[in-house]
Amino acid sequence: MRKFLLPILLLILSCEEVLESIKEGCTTTTACNYDAEAIKDDGNCIFPQGCNDWCEGDSLGIQELDECDVCGGEGIIEGKCDCEGINVLDCADECGGTAVEDDCGVCNGIDGYVAGTCYDCADTPNGDAVEDDCGVCDSDPSNDNTSSTGTCDCEGTPNGSVVEDCAGVCEGSAVEDCAGICGGDAVLSGCDDACNSTAVDDECGVCSGDNSSCLCGGLTEVELWGEWYDIETTTSLYIFDQGLTGSIPPEIGCLTNLTFIRLNYNQLGCYEYDFSGDHWEDGCIIHCDETDECNGGIPPEIGNLTNLTELHLGTNQFLTGEIPEEIGNLTNLTHLRLDGNQLDGEIPPEIGNLTNLIDLGLSSNQLIGEIPPEIGNLTNLWHLSLGNNQLTGEIPSWIGNLSNLTRLYLYNNQLSGEIPFEIGNLTSLTALWLWGNQLTGSIPQEVCDLIESNNWQFGWNVDDDILSGNDLTNTCE
Repeated sequence: MRKFLLPILLLILSCEEVLESIKEGCTTTTACNYDAEAIKDDGNCIFPQGCNDWCEGDSLGIQELDECDVCGGEGIIEGKCDCEGINVLDCADECGGTAVEDDCGVCNGIDGYVAGTCYDCADTPNGDAVEDDCGVCDSDPSNDNTSSTGTCDCEGTPNGSVVEDCAGVCEGSAVEDCAGICGGDAVLSGCDDACNSTAVDDECGVCSGDNSSCLCGGLTEVELWGEWYDIETTTSLYIFDQGLTGSIPPEIGCLTNLTFIRLNYNQLGCYEYDFSGDHWEDGCIIHCDETDECNGGIPPEIGNLTNLTELHLGTNQFLTGEIPEEIGNLTNLTHLRLDGNQLDGEIPPEIGNLTNLIDLGLSSNQLIGEIPPEIGNLTNLWHLSLGNNQLTGEIPSWIGNLSNLTRLYLYNNQLSGEIPFEIGNLTSLTALWLWGNQLTGSIPQEVCDLIESNNWQFGWNVDDDILSGNDLTNTCE
């Protein structure tokens, strides 16, 4: 036992000596404190710093890479924009770019005209010259137009008297003519002293007149259809069924004392008439409308005859044109008969001025339009004849206010709608002709009662007088 104990002891002592002899230190070769003899790393390696791998004790300090990747370099040279030190930034911050500011300070501008001008009135960039009210451009306020220096003329002189002509030339001689044309040659002329006018006075001394104003001037008598009539003493004109042809002369308006005219049953409006045939046949060979020798209308001068109480121009067959509005001047009329002609147009509303009318006959013409409401003013009417025309619209309800009516003739038109019940108010009515229209609905009971209660003139036949040609649904039976 003893002989084995001694060797084991010697072996243990030998291992402890070996362990004590192993060296510790930094074993990383790139470390500043690398120990080549160290076998075991002690965890205390010190590594180099900066781009120059500085370790303590080096002559140079720690260095870094500059923006050009140069270790310890100074970077891009001031005023340059690249590492080569060649290029600079342009105004758009582009290195080596070509953009430059214009003279107004606008990058890539064109002398201020792209991004807004900075020129003053003297074309100086960012200058302080201004143009005053006199058109002077400078930076001297002493010569500006002010309340003290006064206004300027076209030469820029305060309180000056030189002016521009119409062509804009200072102290020029061009002027506008009467037509407003600068340098034009139009002039005021004519009796109306208008620009380039050719107007002349008529025989009455009226500028651009038609001689109508002196139609009766200085006359004591006028000629109508070959006869002379004294202006002062003629109070009636009765030429009934005498074969009169041609125009109604405008000179008829000179007979201002007329109270009565009867010219019906003639051939007025016809220039040449064949009297050998039947009176009721159209024997007119040449109508006034077909020649310049006569006028087929009712002359507006008829409106001068304000003393008229009766005007009968009916059944002349050939009178044409519209009823003149001047007819409304004849406020003393009690009878107006124009039926049996070829008058056209609408019934003039001026007829409503004739409030003394008791007899209005316009039937058998070519009148159009609606029945004018002004006829409702004629409350003295006892006879209203508008039949055999081309009137449209509805029968107005106000017709029931014409309480003195005894005859109402609206036949053979183009009237539509229903028969107004207000017709039943016309208790004096003895004749009601509505046939030949486009009336619908039923005959109002008020009208049926009126038919039953009145003694109808010429008898009474609902079928013929009302129903015929309409689309009515009852017969008052």
